[in-house]
Amino acid sequence: MGSAAAVERLLFSRVEVWLVGLILLVALVGAFIYGALVKYAVDHPGAAGPVGEAAITVADLPVEAKNAMDQLVAGQKVSLLAYDQRFDGQTGFTYSYLPGSRPQAGYLLLSRYDGDASQSVVELVDLNSQQILHRWQPDFAEIRKLFDVKAALPDSNWNDPAERVRLIHPLPTADGGLIYQNDSPLVKIDACSQPVWVANGIYNHSNESAGDGSVWVPLYRVPSDLHGVDKGFQEDRIAHVGPDGKVLFEKSMVRILMENGYGHLVFGTADYAHDPTHMNDIQPVLADGPYWKKGDVFVSLRNVSSIVLYRPSEDHIVWLKQWPWVNQHDVDILDDHRISVFDNHKYNFRNNRPEVHGHNDVKIYDFATDTVSSPWAQAMTDQDVRTIDMGRQEIVSDDAVILEETDYGRLMELQRDGSTGWEYVNRAGDGKIYLLNWTRTLDRAEGDAFLAEVRAAGCTAHLEAKL
Repeated sequence: MGSAAAVERLLFSRVEVWLVGLILLVALVGAFIYGALVKYAVDHPGAAGPVGEAAITVADLPVEAKNAMDQLVAGQKVSLLAYDQRFDGQTGFTYSYLPGSRPQAGYLLLSRYDGDASQSVVELVDLNSQQILHRWQPDFAEIRKLFDVKAALPDSNWNDPAERVRLIHPLPTADGGLIYQNDSPLVKIDACSQPVWVANGIYNHSNESAGDGSVWVPLYRVPSDLHGVDKGFQEDRIAHVGPDGKVLFEKSMVRILMENGYGHLVFGTADYAHDPTHMNDIQPVLADGPYWKKGDVFVSLRNVSSIVLYRPSEDHIVWLKQWPWVNQHDVDILDDHRISVFDNHKYNFRNNRPEVHGHNDVKIYDFATDTVSSPWAQAMTDQDVRTIDMGRQEIVSDDAVILEETDYGRLMELQRDGSTGWEYVNRAGDGKIYLLNWTRTLDRAEGDAFLAEVRAAGCTAHLEAKL
């Protein structure tokens, strides 16, 4: 009885109005100070020290709780859904021609998140026979055990669970294997999806062949020892990796810019940026031409909307062009005087709301005439092609380009008149569309030779079935 009476007195005791007001004022001031601290810590990573990191952690708790609940409901697949569920009624491949009627059509190395298998896979697709001829489905959990990562940025994906690993831009090897990464160590698997080697480090974005079994690929080292940067600074580096996974050449792209008179692109902006360049493609030059030499590399720097021609043998930037592409991806060499660029045409508005301004475009720059053309601009508008953060293009003829709308899970061969030779939408059995992971095209001769090596490996358990 005594304790009940004490509780009753506590609940119904009079509280001074001034005390309530003081508590509310302290709470309001505290909330203001906390909000200002979170904003400062987000805008200036590392500058607020452990207190700032703790404030961000607390602010992220509601989002993390929602993500955890989403993952309980939908599994780890939730983060690999397409950005929007577009393309009503479309699923898988749709062809405008009969099987076997295009004998010169090439192949796709279709890299995608398989919502039915709950993991990323790669499929070798014959665009003439319209068949899947082989499927790579690695055991990412086992491969993860081979990683030895000393340092990485907090938001890198190297430690993702198997259900969330993306098999980014798989590069075919002469023995029927693939080389890939996921903002992670570089990995080679064989035709049977078994690991061959792992190159430790944080590799990311494109994997491109130098024509001799080696590969050019972006990476970054952490932490950076550049003057005036914090521990979250992403110092993009160019890497040339040999057929055995050993690094042959490596240099900081930030330092290359600074040493060649382009430091303003990194540190000359209005505000400090922890990801100033965001290198997303390295395209090696395989033959001499009037404007470049064998061994040069074209580099796409998304965050400064620039394409760079760099000569590693002389440590020299031969050419740099900023604009008319905006936040672009994927630079390709077309001939001895032209390159093509996938122009995302993405603008970054306030409150971290990036948007494609209109539609994506494929721009062709001609070194001989210093001109830019957009042969598929109207066709891409008609098809509403507008991937935001990623995207691929491969010009296969004067009339046709293969496009990957990565963020929305769509792939197509697009003609200048707006029609499609074929189209693919990465929809799973649950009705949802999932991300693509940078599909690669192979011409007929390349694909035939690669398929022969894959079949010679004797992986009979892998898929060979009609689409």
